[in-house]
Formats: sequence, structure tokens, C-alpha cells
Amino acid sequence: MSDPEQSTSATLSRRRILRFATFGLGTIALSPVLAACSQPAPTPTPVPKQEAKPAAPPPAPTATTAAPKPAAAPTATAAPKPTAAPAPTATAAPKPTAAPAASQPSSSVAGKLVWIHPPGEPWKTLNTQVIDSFKKKSPRIEVELLWAPDPGSGYDTKLKTMIAGGTPPDIIYGGDVWVLNQNPIILDLRSYVQRDAKEIDLDDFYKELLDAAQVGGKFFGLPRYFNLSLLYYNKKLFDAAGVKNPSLDWDWDKFVDAAKRMTKKDAAGKPVQWGSGQTGGWWGEWLIWVRQAGGDMFDDNNKPTKSALDTPEAIAGLKAFYDKAYTHELAPKPGSEIQGGFAGGAYAMDYGGHTSTWPVFNKSAGLDWDIEALPKGSKRRNGGELAIDAIIAEKDTKYPEAAWEFVKFATSKEAGRIWVGGGLVATRKSIAEEMWYKTAREKRNRPQNLEALSEGVKYAMPVPRHEKFLEIALKVVQPEVDLMMQNKQTPAKAGQTAAQKVNQFLATGRY
Repeated sequence: MSDPEQSTSATLSRRRILRFATFGLGTIALSPVLAACSQPAPTPTPVPKQEAKPAAPPPAPTATTAAPKPAAAPTATAAPKPTAAPAPTATAAPKPTAAPAASQPSSSVAGKLVWIHPPGEPWKTLNTQVIDSFKKKSPRIEVELLWAPDPGSGYDTKLKTMIAGGTPPDIIYGGDVWVLNQNPIILDLRSYVQRDAKEIDLDDFYKELLDAAQVGGKFFGLPRYFNLSLLYYNKKLFDAAGVKNPSLDWDWDKFVDAAKRMTKKDAAGKPVQWGSGQTGGWWGEWLIWVRQAGGDMFDDNNKPTKSALDTPEAIAGLKAFYDKAYTHELAPKPGSEIQGGFAGGAYAMDYGGHTSTWPVFNKSAGLDWDIEALPKGSKRRNGGELAIDAIIAEKDTKYPEAAWEFVKFATSKEAGRIWVGGGLVATRKSIAEEMWYKTAREKRNRPQNLEALSEGVKYAMPVPRHEKFLEIALKVVQPEVDLMMQNKQTPAKAGQTAAQKVNQFLATGRY
């Protein structure tokens, strides 16, 4: 769910996210983690004539096994039974007139693929390792890794130029947050997933991730990793304040109490340590508070028709977010942030931090940190954001079978060991068990409480499935939230005005 996830406890410019989002076909934005440097492509080799694409696909099977609790890890205190979060439901695709060709052995499929990707680490290292491993299994498929000039507008511009010029890439970078706008250029993989379901081992993926990979009747890709909103905490600051570490029995009241106890000011009243960060500039935190108060941005998360930000529940959530800074004074108001934020040891907690920050935090000298599932809100625990990063095939690829072979491999167990070994989050239960849960908690690298990840997924919710979500969230709603956080309007006024403007946008396309 892009640069937004990389900014914790700090204001992120709406302009910066929007420049990631703008694209000629609508909105194409980047997935949760951005990154690295360019790398020379391998020399092309002759390939056989491409195969025909399959016709419109039939419904694919979906995994029904819930993510199990890891056996080897210590048992956490049981959380209250959550209110069910709205989950994206895959719409059955029309029955095809012809099935795709029978699956061929990976070693016999041939083609030349171009994979466009934003630059930066860990991608330069990990993508290269995955491609090298793929070549051993599929030696007749060449994969050229094409790095975009930069992780923002450069990626979008390059992708747009390639498509407009009639030379689209075969593999693209994206996720469920933006896929409704990527829809015109995505190859629906539903028929391939159905055909090769046993080989893929769908039940090994966390069900919530497979649900997120199906939008608008399409199986748009398979998950490479995912972002999840969690509660991050600084163990040293908790110990120094004599406050017990967060646990699954926490609710908003316990969070507020702990954060207030760890907020410190100097003799002049200047903050020197905040109990929690306050994420501004995008929906990453305030939408969690709205949802945990029983509200939401729209009336229906899967098929939005009108705004719900003016409901009592949504306004209560906005007020709780506002109260962190103004009523409880446990988090920074705009302009009172402390340099370094959570990563720099200046904030005791980060409410709704994302998994894409793990490599950053682990490179922060002296930061002893861990995670817990989000506290229960005033109405429910559900509300943290779930966003997947998927490997996606472009619809006009000349080599759909070769592209599918790469999608399969890049999301396989073998590739999963590479992604997780490089610091990303496991999308397969078997890899999580193998590389995380078999190790005793005290011997794990940070974060050690990986059980919080499995627990948090149960309560997570995708962002609203509207093709203009980014524009609505950042250009229509966010200005009203910003005015609220500048103390220029009340939470009630922010919710009411935002809802009015969202409904106007839905009706007219203007705001």
C-alpha cells in the first residue's frame, strides 16, 4: 500500500504521493517499499514464436485455510474476539470459451521478459537473486530487469512511455491499493491460477493476501510481500519508564496511559520525547482510528457509493486521532516533531507503522524495537491497513506463458526464502514457519514478536476499493484532516466537510 509506508511518525507530503500516483491510464502508484540502482540487462537471445494468450478465464479456487498460529513460538494472551472486518470478495470471472493450453515444464517455456521496477535497495540485491535462481529453472526465459530513473514520477513516466510507444514491459510493479487504476494494463491470471493451482499451493498463502490479490473479477497477481499496520514500540524507553511492553489485551485507554507516561519535556516545556508519533499528510494513521471507532471512509469498502466520514463513529475516530496531540498531549502537533522520530529513538511508539520500515529500523543504531498487534479501539480491533505487493503480468505481453512462469517462481517458496532472507515479510505460511517461528523468540532478529504479525493480519482491512481512492484520500479528504490537525476546525467539522466534498467528487468528478 509506496512511499507513504516508508514515512513513520512524520508528515508526508501529499504532493510526493500524488506524483507517484499520476499516470496516463488513470492512477498507477508504487507499492509499499520503494528502492534502488540500475543494473545492466542481459544480452537478448533468440526465442521461439510466442504462444497465444488464454481466453477469458474461469473462476479460480481460493485458499480457505486460515493462517495458523505458529506452533514453536510462545503463546500470546488471547485477544478479544474481533468484529469481522470487511474483506474483499473476488468476483467470479465469466466462463471462458477456451481454456489455456496445458501447462508445460518450466524448462521448455521460452520468451524474453522485461521487468520494470523502481530503483533502490533491497530491490537491486533481491530482484537480481530471484532472477538468477529463476534462470536455473527456466533457462529459455530471459528476464531483463529495467530500473526506472527514480522511485516516484520516474517510474510512472517510464511505464507510460513504454506503453504509449507500443513496447510495454511484461512484468510490472504494483499492489492492491492501485490495481483498479492499473486494471486496463493487467493480464488476468485467473485461468493460469486455476490450471496450476496444485503447483502453486494456494493454501500456503495467507488467505487474506489472496483475497487482496483479486479485484474487479481479476486475479491480478500473486503476493510477493505485504504491508500491515502494527503497533511499534521502543523497548529501552519502556524499560526506562517502568512501563510494561504492549500486549494483546491493550485498548486505546492503555495505549494513551502508557504514551502519556513516556512523554517528556525539558524545563522550558519543549518536548524532548514523545509517547507516540503522529503520522500526518496521508491516511496511514487517521483512517485506522476512524475504523477502530466503528466508522470508515465510505459506506461500503468493496463498492463505495458515498462517504461515511460524517457518521458519529467516523467523527469519534477523527477526534481520537486529534486528541492524541491536543487533549492528551502525547504526540506531536504539526511543527513540534522531534528529528529522527521513532527510528531515532525520540518516540516511544508508532501507532500503525508498516512492515516496510523493518530494514530501516534494523539499521538504526541503538534502536531496540519490537511490534504488537494494534490495540482494540473504542468499538473494535479491526482497522489496521493491509496492502500487498504483487508480481503482475502486463496484458499485452508477447509471452504470457513465460510471464506466468516468472510470476509463479517469484512468489514461490524458493523465492520466498530470498525475499524473507532480505528482510521482507513472508506471504506463505510455510516460509513463515521455516524462517521465523521455528526460532525461539529471544534468538530472533528484530522484530522478535513475529506472532503479532499473524495476529494483526486477522484484523487488517484493505483500503477502500475505489478507482479514485488515492485522489479522494489525498486531495479531497486530507486537506480537511490537515486543517483539523492545525487546530483550525473541529473533528466534527472535518468529517462533515470531507464527506460533503467526497460526495460531490463522486457525483461530478470535481472537488
